[in-house]
Amino acid sequence: FRLRDLALRDLDGNLIARAPRASIGVDGRELLTGTIAANKLELIGANLLVRRKADGTFRLGFGDTQTSRQSDSSAETNEAAPKSARQDSPGQISPVGGAQLLDLINEQILSDSANESALSGIEAILVSEASISLFDEANSAVWYAPRSNLVFKRTSHGFRVFVDASVASGQNPWRSEVVVTYRRASRAFTISARVFDLVLADIADDVFALNRLTQFKLPLSGHVEVEITEQGKVTRASAELSTASGRLDFPKYISRPVLIDEGLLRFDLEPETGDVVIANSAIFIEGMRSELQGRIQPKRAEDGRLTALGLNLKIKNVVIDTEKPGQKRPALDRIEFVGTAGVERADVQVDDLILMSGNSGVRIRGRFVGDQDAVGMYLAGRIRDLPMDVVKRVWPPVVAPSVRKWLHEYLIKADITDGTFQLALPGKVLVAAIKDKVAIPDEMIDLKFN
Repeated sequence: FRLRDLALRDLDGNLIARAPRASIGVDGRELLTGTIAANKLELIGANLLVRRKADGTFRLGFGDTQTSRQSDSSAETNEAAPKSARQDSPGQISPVGGAQLLDLINEQILSDSANESALSGIEAILVSEASISLFDEANSAVWYAPRSNLVFKRTSHGFRVFVDASVASGQNPWRSEVVVTYRRASRAFTISARVFDLVLADIADDVFALNRLTQFKLPLSGHVEVEITEQGKVTRASAELSTASGRLDFPKYISRPVLIDEGLLRFDLEPETGDVVIANSAIFIEGMRSELQGRIQPKRAEDGRLTALGLNLKIKNVVIDTEKPGQKRPALDRIEFVGTAGVERADVQVDDLILMSGNSGVRIRGRFVGDQDAVGMYLAGRIRDLPMDVVKRVWPPVVAPSVRKWLHEYLIKADITDGTFQLALPGKVLVAAIKDKVAIPDEMIDLKFN
């Protein structure tokens, strides 16, 4: 049977689903006895609006037919659905709670009682050519999948939902295949997902540290596992993501781009603290392996919103291709960072940044601040036993450029036994120095060394 403008309601009259087109499959054996028994339902072109609240619970709503068609036609803009996920609109149906939807599934679709409801015989529900907008209230994240297909199937222990979605973000969409398993006995969900070509810089446009201070232009692909209760509490989560060749970009007055060959990143949630632990991870850069470990600590406001990320990271650089002609020792063989990356504010607080090359190194404190289209640097640090060739390689191009140029051209060998520096460089001053060749005022840079 083919239907148009289908609205599915529970026994209390609450709207559960809506689609501009639909089809219903019937049991042929029952039809021979004169009984029409539905065993499959397909919703075509639905516009799903999902909100994950700060407490972890979900709300589900549906856009009207017109909204759905507009979303499909404007998929390239990446803007149509996310806005409707954030707020009510004329085409949006009042959302139903996740618990209410589960009650419907458990009591009417998964019911053991024969003929309990018209939905009791449904074995599968298909949602095809759908657009999905998800607003994660706790993390201020918007996800928009303009072309998605979902399949709901009954199982002996509950149900499974299979999702194939292309997610619009940044310049290029990324794809995900998700299997959600619900077990009635434990009343919990297991989510198993594969992601393809996910670029952090594209999805973290609101996070200053990931989109402006550094841009992680690395395509990530891999596997994610999550366990979550009916109440929305995450009890286990892990991810293993491989990266293809890509780059880490910085403002050019801070550093040159870092070209990455490949890598493997592993993340595990620590349920007791809510921290994300990074271990057994590495990226490869021109014959060098950078081993990464540490943890990410989400910082939240009283209402559960994510406000910042505490970072404790350690990187160890190891040359693995020692026989390669012209292979250089890395400028830095150890990097340690402790600080906080703002989510609601465009800043990165540097509590302790250690850059080491053997027994030589630099120790830095301060902060990076977003200043319109630039990044301001307010840093202070100490230098110890640093060879001049390392200084040449890590000296930011915009800081005292004439001195930097002289050192590169005329100083063949030297060591800085000790020194201190202080930088107070607003973003607009750095932009003027680069674009208009305006000299940085002397009082903004204080450098002393022996």
